Amino acid sequence: KYQVLAFATDADERQETEQQKLGSGKRLVVDWVLNIGEQALDICIVSFNQTVSSVFVLGERNFFCLKDNGQIRFMKKLDYSPSCFVPYCSVKEGTINTLIGNHSKMLNVYQDVTLKWAAQLPHIPVSVKVANLQDLRGVIVTLSDSGHLQCSYLGTDPSFFQAPKVESREINYEEFDAEMRELQKIIKEATKTQDVLPKSEKHRELIITAEVSPDLDAESKAIDSEVKAETVPSVTVKITIQSKVTAQRPNLAVCVQAPLAVTCDQFLFDD
Repeated sequence: KYQVLAFATDADERQETEQQKLGSGKRLVVDWVLNIGEQALDICIVSFNQTVSSVFVLGERNFFCLKDNGQIRFMKKLDYSPSCFVPYCSVKEGTINTLIGNHSKMLNVYQDVTLKWAAQLPHIPVSVKVANLQDLRGVIVTLSDSGHLQCSYLGTDPSFFQAPKVESREINYEEFDAEMRELQKIIKEATKTQDVLPKSEKHRELIITAEVSPDLDAESKAIDSEVKAETVPSVTVKITIQSKVTAQRPNLAVCVQAPLAVTCDQFLFDD
C-alpha cells in the first residue's frame, strides 16, 4: 500500500503516452471514507507503545478518534471553539491523552473522552506540543498567532517549606492521667439526662379557670335542642380569666364536643 503511495502519480496532468502512464505509476484508490459532518481543523496519526495506530481528527465542534480502517473508536462533543490539539502517551495503559486549546485561552487535557485538567493561558494557542527539555520532561509548548512561544507545565508550584523540628521532652504520665480524669468528669456532668419538658413558669401572664356546678340547673337553660324530649338538663359553668397584661377587646370562645352543647360560644369583653 505504501509503495503505491510513493510511486503513484497523476498521469493525466503530465500528458504522457500510454506506455509512460503504465510505467510511471498507478492511480490512488480510496480505502475508506468517513463523513464527520464538519470541517477538519487538524489530523494526527499516532501509535504509542507498539499499539494499533489511531487517527485523531479535530473538528469545529467535535473531536474524533478513528481506527486505521475508518471506524470511530470514540468521539467527544466540544462546547467551545478549538484552535489546536496534540495527542500524547498516557500513563494509563489502553488510553491516550490529548491536549486541546481553544479560542477562550484555555488548555484542556483529556484522557480519551474524560476531561482531566483545564488551565488558563495568556494567549490563544494556534499550535501545541509536548517536549522534553534536558532533564525536564512533559513540557507543554504553545505558540500564539503573534509568535509568542511559551513553555509551561501542569500542576502547582512545589513547596519548599520544611516544618521545624519539635524539641522532644519527657512525658509526665501522672499529669496526663490527672488531666484525663478531670476531662472525663466534665464530660460525664455535661451528658447527664436533663428534663425534656420545660419547667413551668412561676408567674403566668394569663390564667383561665373553669368551675362546674355539681348540681344541674333547677330550670334548664337549654335552647334549640335537637333532642326529642320534654326537657334537656343543663349545668352552669363559671369561667374566670386573670391577665397580668393589658388586653384590648378580648374575645373568649367556648368549644365542646357533641352531644354536649353551649348556649353561647362567643364572649366579647368591651373596655
